[in-house]
Amino acid sequence: MRDEEARRQQFYNSKTWELFRAAEQLGIDIYEYYTTGKIVAAENYHHIQEITEAWGRRLDAANVIGLSEANHGRIHTEYERSYKAKRKMQMILYAMLERFNREFVLDGGYKSFETIKKSPEFKSA
Repeated sequence: MRDEEARRQQFYNSKTWELFRAAEQLGIDIYEYYTTGKIVAAENYHHIQEITEAWGRRLDAANVIGLSEANHGRIHTEYERSYKAKRKMQMILYAMLERFNREFVLDGGYKSFETIKKSPEFKSA
């Protein structure tokens, strides 16, 4: 168990993870955007399927979602509530991430913020 935790911490402190996070999702909290319509900075990048469960997906962009500190805490609280609650939240997060990619990702790269602001999907805060 200690080896697994050490490997996990080594990954989260790695340059690879730092660079991966920097390239993700325009730096916004996708959960907040789709639940309230507000644009809030992502302070964390959360593995929807945790790396303790799926080490091979640790750098899979389809498994990582930007979150504010507050929402990151809310989601982990839900994960800890029960297995069923965790799976339900994971499905919600995957759906939000898929929607975000469909609405805001173009040709393998993100649309500019100016383009996003003009889109019909954009909700003003």
